Amino acid sequence: MSQIAIRRSVIGHLAVIAAASLLAACGSGGSDTPTTNQAVTATASVDLDRILQLVNAARAQARACGGTNMPATSAVTWNSKVATAAQVQSDFMRTQDVFTHSGAGGSNVGDRLSATGYDWAAVGENIAAGQLSEDEVVAAWLASPAHCSAIMTSGYSQIGVARANGVSTNTFPSYWTMVLARPTTG
Repeated sequence: MSQIAIRRSVIGHLAVIAAASLLAACGSGGSDTPTTNQAVTATASVDLDRILQLVNAARAQARACGGTNMPATSAVTWNSKVATAAQVQSDFMRTQDVFTHSGAGGSNVGDRLSATGYDWAAVGENIAAGQLSEDEVVAAWLASPAHCSAIMTSGYSQIGVARANGVSTNTFPSYWTMVLARPTTG
């Protein structure tokens, strides 16, 4: 069993740190060969249909995120600019072999999302490392009070999720980022 740390930050809020223990097997966990229902990235693919199914199923039911009761909320949709911001962070963590919300040049999730041209009103980020599938990473986020709260926050309407597969010299076999956002109106 390996320790998998997962962290989340929301612009304007305190960063919250949580840890979860998960079974993790060796290997890259995934394929670089895309199928029709996958978002393609430079280092891995994410089954966006599965991510949306898992996240929206969670949001459809009221749940306790740690000691906080969160009401059911509306479904989120996939946004390619939000996914690009997530991929930038996953690639950075893999390349630098770090587990952090700080990105290249000290960037934060808001900086990375703005760099895609997305005009956001709210933004948050969940990161994880070591999980080998969409099911595993969403389960880990839902088991963590802070990450669960981010997923259940009604102020987010769009998400993007990315994975970068580690190599033999990396600490983890995978680096995941979920960016949650709501665009400005008007």
